[in-house]
Amino acid sequence: MNKITYVQGDQLVLIDGVGYSGTYDETPNLHAIQWTPLSHTMEWTTGRPTVGSGAYPYQQHIDEWNLKKIDADQTLVAEEVATAAINTQAAATQAQRDAALATLKPKVEAVFTAGGYPLTTEELNIICGGG
Repeated sequence: MNKITYVQGDQLVLIDGVGYSGTYDETPNLHAIQWTPLSHTMEWTTGRPTVGSGAYPYQQHIDEWNLKKIDADQTLVAEEVATAAINTQAAATQAQRDAALATLKPKVEAVFTAGGYPLTTEELNIICGGG
């Protein structure tokens, strides 16, 4: 964790630039906190900021952010798995179509040629629905 930013009015916590909204207890007159491992600044609505050092003063922000990050990561993984399954099914369907087309084209061509109507490649593709 390099930097934590908490904006109380927005109920937003950013850790290393990744932000999630939450429902945090409010501290009277607190506007925001900017914290790094070396120092922090607490910005107040009533006056000058407080600058200090030490541990981040609101562990609940980190805890809730971590839960939201886990949820977001799990959602992303689930979406990636679903997308991969869709892509796999699409590839299998296309392979079935290609195989059927490869079987169909010579048969259609043979029928038309035997009937005295040789087909161009374009006509064969149109009749068979292939590209």
